[in-house]
Amino acid sequence: MRKAFWLLDVNYEARDGCPEVWIWGIDREGMRILLIDRGFRPYFYCIPKEKTEPREIIEEVKSNRELM
Repeated sequence: MRKAFWLLDVNYEARDGCPEVWIWGIDREGMRILLIDRGFRPYFYCIPKEKTEPREIIEEVKSNRELM
């Protein structure tokens, strides 16, 4: 289904351990819309310092649950 709407806000939620992106908007008729994308997978970019092996950073993140 396709629907044109004005974007109002975007938010990220984790519900029951599952990531969701919430997208609020208003359509052409003035009706409010909330889209919930449950297919989103969180990610981040990392720019390592010089002479740092990317594989070491990956292992550090995987082994430290506080970073996840």
